[in-house]
Amino acid sequence: MTDQADETGLMRKVADRRTALTILVSGLLLPSGTLKAGVPLHIGLFTEFRRWRIPADIQTVRTSGHSATKIGSAVYERLPVYSDVLEETGFRTRDALGHWWELAEERITPQMCGIVGTPDDHVTFHEWARATRELRREWVIPEGTYTLNGTQALALRTGGRCYGTLLIPKNNSSFRIVFERDLAGTVIKTDGWRPLSRGVRAVGAHNAADKNLFINSTEVLIERDGGASDPYIKQEFLRCGPDGSFSTPLVCSYDDPKAVMVTAHEPSLPIRVEGLRIRRTGSPGGALADRGVVVCERDRATFDDLTVSNDDPTQPLSVMVEIGYCADVTFNRPKIQGANDIANGLGYGLLFATTIGCRINHGRILDCREAVSGRHNVDLHISGGEYSCAIDDHWGDRMRIENVLIACAQGGAAVQYAGHDLLLSNVRQVNGRALLVIRDDTPSLGGAVTLLDSNVFSRGEKGDYYLFSFSSPNGPIRPPRSGSGKILLPDSLTIRGGSIDVDAPTTWIAYLAALAAPHRNWGRVNLSGEWTFKGNSLPVGVILFKDSSRQEERATEIIVDGPINFKTGYAVYVTAADSRDTRAASVRITNLGGGNLRYSPHGVASMSVSGGRLGSIENDDPSEPAGRSSSRFSSIEMTGGFVRPTLGKLRFSDCVFTGSYAVFPNADDVEMVRVRAADKAILPAHVRRLIALS
Repeated sequence: MTDQADETGLMRKVADRRTALTILVSGLLLPSGTLKAGVPLHIGLFTEFRRWRIPADIQTVRTSGHSATKIGSAVYERLPVYSDVLEETGFRTRDALGHWWELAEERITPQMCGIVGTPDDHVTFHEWARATRELRREWVIPEGTYTLNGTQALALRTGGRCYGTLLIPKNNSSFRIVFERDLAGTVIKTDGWRPLSRGVRAVGAHNAADKNLFINSTEVLIERDGGASDPYIKQEFLRCGPDGSFSTPLVCSYDDPKAVMVTAHEPSLPIRVEGLRIRRTGSPGGALADRGVVVCERDRATFDDLTVSNDDPTQPLSVMVEIGYCADVTFNRPKIQGANDIANGLGYGLLFATTIGCRINHGRILDCREAVSGRHNVDLHISGGEYSCAIDDHWGDRMRIENVLIACAQGGAAVQYAGHDLLLSNVRQVNGRALLVIRDDTPSLGGAVTLLDSNVFSRGEKGDYYLFSFSSPNGPIRPPRSGSGKILLPDSLTIRGGSIDVDAPTTWIAYLAALAAPHRNWGRVNLSGEWTFKGNSLPVGVILFKDSSRQEERATEIIVDGPINFKTGYAVYVTAADSRDTRAASVRITNLGGGNLRYSPHGVASMSVSGGRLGSIENDDPSEPAGRSSSRFSSIEMTGGFVRPTLGKLRFSDCVFTGSYAVFPNADDVEMVRVRAADKAILPAHVRRLIALS
């Protein structure tokens, strides 16, 4: 009886299997070989899913292609739903029995989502991008050339690898590729937070723990010179830790809590985008892209070997790559060329807008009006690579530029900057009139500014050369206008070492011209290190223009640590706009390799020079009566020239005169202690007498 029951059950199973095979055959679905557990059943095209009757015990199938055989073949898995709620897409559909199937590949290609190779592939690419977003899968773009000319942005949230090339017509100003956040931000309250002041980290933002924050205010950060330009308002992007403290100090002070809005973002999942290659092609037809061709609006995105190029640089483009309102975006070996919309004041290669912690490593950004630019970016680090034209930050904080080559346009500057805190280390500049200038439309640069081991080669420029300048008396580096309000100058300016090879008449290392606006003057200026001045350009170390009526809060301290040989130029040059001693600078020079001094007694409160070699000591305005300036010179080889009698009381100790001084103060204005002459015969009688009295 038991054997008969078992036989009956077995026969029933065989009959059921035959019925299933009959259903498969009648539904035009044939198994490819023997079906094994966990192995997808091979079927026809994705577009033919509606014709297939797939038994319930089959969980995965592999298509022969999406819309054509061998193009977009992929694995699909059965969804545990049986409903009309789901939507038919290029990656999700139903079979003839009404069961839902969805793309199950770990990496999705556009070919899996539609037809490619047409005159315009944007429809398929939008379906592909939607698949990567909804399924949260990485992606691959196979070799080939794809034309994208849609009106909507292509939105991606995951990383992937591109082996092909994307063509975007230049007359399309609306299409772009956007790497967007996983989730939208939420506006949060700041009740109970401590005041948001520059330099503060601990504010008690417990309701923002582990979030990234966009702080936006309606308060004015700085008025922009130039008439119709809108002022910059206070804003920044930063990270909040688990204890409610910010990971880095605030860069703005928000005086009015009611004017502040804070948007909290869940930090984006890290993604990596490899080899994305885009060409803007064709004629612009009068249309210009006012935003980036590639836009990144998510945190922790890494772009390896990104290439964005303009096929015809004579047809201008405005922005290539835009990064905004996010944290920690890195570009490794980006190649960008052809953003040269000079006529509209645009032309940006990489544009950073309200970011923190972004990186550019070994970039190659050429033929752009500005290779790198931005506003409200914090902790931007540029390391290695080659850049044509300027790195120009409209307003930044804590930027670092290291080990880069910058090839400048005629009359241009390698780096233009406004904001706070900047480091340039081992920057090599080819051509141009300045290494670093403060932007004249937002003329303010506070905090610590550091230039280390600069290397400059420039030929054929008109006018002087400036390593660091606020303004210059002749040329495109113009004095700031008076509409900017109070101007900030660096709390500390450190310039160490350099090789300067220019054919300009004068090379100014640290230059500050007269400013026709209230300003907080330089704090400490320090020149040091090993220097090489090639050619016949006259080097000048620090020039300071003292103006008691406009300078506020502090006097400048100037320190020159040798050995620096300024040849026949000036180590320090201080002039004064008035005969008051207010805000007069203090100057300390040690181990000078050579050069002269020129200063106004009302511009310098104290002058201390020790060690090294010194030529002339000149009064900037010989007709000006002496101020309270105190000048001390010790252990110096005086190599010859002149010492102006109108400088007031001078003290020389342990010095040796090896050169001739026909012009020299009389005994009443000079104190000499242990001073000698290597050859008294070369000195006038009154100088020999002063030395003898010492």
